[in-house]
Amino acid sequence: MSTSKKLIGTKSGKPETALQQLKAVWLRLPEPTQDYWREQFSSSRKQSDLRAEIAKKLSVHLPSDSRLSKFRAWLDDQDLRDEQAERMQENTRRIQAEHPNWTLDQVREEVLRQSYFETLASGDFKLGLKTVAADQNERSGKFKASLETEKLKLAQQAEIRAQQEFNLAREKFQFNAVAACRKHLPALKSIESNKSLSEEQKTQLFMEKLFGTPGGVATNKKTA
Repeated sequence: MSTSKKLIGTKSGKPETALQQLKAVWLRLPEPTQDYWREQFSSSRKQSDLRAEIAKKLSVHLPSDSRLSKFRAWLDDQDLRDEQAERMQENTRRIQAEHPNWTLDQVREEVLRQSYFETLASGDFKLGLKTVAADQNERSGKFKASLETEKLKLAQQAEIRAQQEFNLAREKFQFNAVAACRKHLPALKSIESNKSLSEEQKTQLFMEKLFGTPGGVATNKKTA
């Protein structure tokens, strides 16, 4: 049986202890080699003999039998996790066949429920709690992703509304400007033809006629 658990690295990114080194080596071993070592671990061989063979064949020097015992406990845990994953895959296929109209979330809920009770029935309470914790972590990740998606949608909608409001304001301004030009067209023509006015003064007078607010440039000139 191959293990799917990935080794968590140290801060340096490399295994630092002999136990970590052995875990890293184990995850890279082909399945037949892993099966060989499982047979050795389940045999009546002495721990010290096994450590010597590990040092010779895997180039990992475990300092004590207790380190090897910890590795074997870790390996047993990985095997249980793999077995549970396989059962969950089988349960998923079975439940989908039994309930073809169920959504993926409904199928997943039932698979997790059965998996949780299976682990409790077997007496492995820690693994049952880990199943629940893994489910909660996945749900939390999905919720956060869903929340970010909704935030993005809201931001996009706000941007669309802002653009629509800008377009509406621009159209209103253009309409009012055209209406004002038509209303004051004779006066505007008179201002434009007045040779005594500078371009700046003409602009101010245009603004006063069209918008009713001074442009900020004072002038005492009168239109013809």
